Amino acid sequence: MTAYENMKTKLEATGLYSITEGSLIHAEIMAYAAGLDYFYNALGELLRECFAATAEDYGLTIRESMIRKYNLDTTIAGRRKSIIAAMSMKGGIFDDSALRKILSLFNLTAHFGLNQEGDTMICSCSNALSTAEYNLLTRQISQLMPSWLDFELSIS
Repeated sequence: MTAYENMKTKLEATGLYSITEGSLIHAEIMAYAAGLDYFYNALGELLRECFAATAEDYGLTIRESMIRKYNLDTTIAGRRKSIIAAMSMKGGIFDDSALRKILSLFNLTAHFGLNQEGDTMICSCSNALSTAEYNLLTRQISQLMPSWLDFELSIS
């Protein structure tokens, strides 16, 4: 509902006003509405961008910079999914499902396993990555791994 429709509905409901096209009250309400619509739209956008589930632009960018995360999926839905997963990570728990969740944060298609000594997690990624993406993802994923476990990203 626009500001004009909102004001018109409320004023006519009092029974004091009959707002018709061309009347002075109609022109006055149209003038108020022209100024208010800008603020209605700005508040609507702010409300959308406040939540990761509805953000479409700067709300996603701000959250990605807060969690310092690079995302391979540049679609809005992919970015939302990744941010929501990152914000739901719990510290102190590291098992198979936690590792899968870490990899899903970056929208990687990968398989993982331990090396023969058992001290390095090897992740075989099937995504096509540039050298810059590879280096950035390796650094970011390593930060999420437990300190006792080294991490190695390989491209298959």
